[in-house]
Amino acid sequence: MNNNMRTASEQSGLNAFLTSVYRYMAFGLILTAVVTYILVGPMQTAWLSFVTRHSIIWMVILIAPFFVTFAISRNAMKNPQRSLVWFAVISVLFGFDMAGSIIFVEPRYVLISLATTVIAFLGMSLYGRRTDRDLSRWGRFAIGLLWGGIAATLLNMIFHSSMLAFFLSYAMVAVFLILIAWDTQSLVNLYGTAINNGMPINDFAVITKGLAITGALNLYLDFLNLFLYILQIIVNMNGNDRN
Repeated sequence: MNNNMRTASEQSGLNAFLTSVYRYMAFGLILTAVVTYILVGPMQTAWLSFVTRHSIIWMVILIAPFFVTFAISRNAMKNPQRSLVWFAVISVLFGFDMAGSIIFVEPRYVLISLATTVIAFLGMSLYGRRTDRDLSRWGRFAIGLLWGGIAATLLNMIFHSSMLAFFLSYAMVAVFLILIAWDTQSLVNLYGTAINNGMPINDFAVITKGLAITGALNLYLDFLNLFLYILQIIVNMNGNDRN
């Protein structure tokens, strides 16, 4: 009976933990979406003018989120509140990146890509949550492919091969689908480890909040990258561009 009660309590705690992860992730995505909408909508003319006149500042805005990501990962366990503020900052900055990616794309293709991404994300995250299969090997394989994909993308900026870009888009979609499942399973495992450590309640609350923010950041980045590659595939299939 006691074991059953403990299992039920741990399951309830895990559900609450994952709910907080998805809530933080949704918070970041909403911030990104709002900034993106403002830049490609009401402020499009002013924004394009700013980019044209201040290209160096624009490059700093594009690069800054990657440095902020490291700040969140390093400090989330020690200071979750500060990391949440940084998560908000990175979400706003990625809104600028996202606006630059979709500004010349027809809205219907953005919506189709977004709907496809949401469905794919939910399916893979649920799989990562429910499966008993250890996904760590697949996760490490996906990380290796990710670095290879980044290197190939940089090379393709020189050679401009449409065939390579085509295969990269599909390969990177596969990579981020795997990462979504793996990151979700990793969160489940990390929560289980925190439970079994038997730490004081206050310490446990801080640790799990830090884990939730870090996990939300990882899933947020998985979601955005999956969306961008799905969008790229759909645009290429339809040869669509506002120009």
